[in-house]
Amino acid sequence: MKRFYTLILCVILLLSMSRSQDLQPKGIMQVSLSADFSAYFQALEEQNFDLALDFVFPALFDLIPRDFMEESLENEATDGENEIRIKHAKILPVSEIIEDEKNYYALVSYSYVMEIQEGESGSGSFDALEEEDGEEWESDGLDVDDFRRKYGVRNVQYDPAKKIIKVKREGKLIAIQSKDEFEDDGWKFIELKEDMKPMVDQLIPSGILTRLKS
Repeated sequence: MKRFYTLILCVILLLSMSRSQDLQPKGIMQVSLSADFSAYFQALEEQNFDLALDFVFPALFDLIPRDFMEESLENEATDGENEIRIKHAKILPVSEIIEDEKNYYALVSYSYVMEIQEGESGSGSFDALEEEDGEEWESDGLDVDDFRRKYGVRNVQYDPAKKIIKVKREGKLIAIQSKDEFEDDGWKFIELKEDMKPMVDQLIPSGILTRLKS
């Protein structure tokens, strides 16, 4: 009888472990996705573009050389005499993690702040602008009014003393993690931007894209 109860206990334990293993991986993957997202945007914020590109989906480099992408990021960080930085990136809703025979996928929505630091000499001119409280300012340099028209008044702030424009923005990216234990070194990302659409369509199976966007 004692042997019978021991056998029953072992069966229950094995079933419990199996159930736990079925549930655990995607929970762990959500945590690792969040950590890799933070590391990716930390590298962008620090303008360590070589490190940031380590988090980019490697297959993208078959279409756009890594050196070219790094040079493009460096150029984007400086608009003439103005310096552009990405800050305060936060994950918004993340889709369910789905999979095919090769990879896991998730659609990640996120928000961030784009800061534009005006160069010392400035370029162009500000129009007189009116704050929500009615206060007006004028300044030489970037045209804040253009930013307000493009991104919305509530999403654009200007610090005239520091000559910094802050723009609240949102974006989406696809996170991919390989199932190959010899290739898997965390989540990789590909931005869902209009100019990236042709590459995304080539690299991500259409059925996966449909499921992620549904």
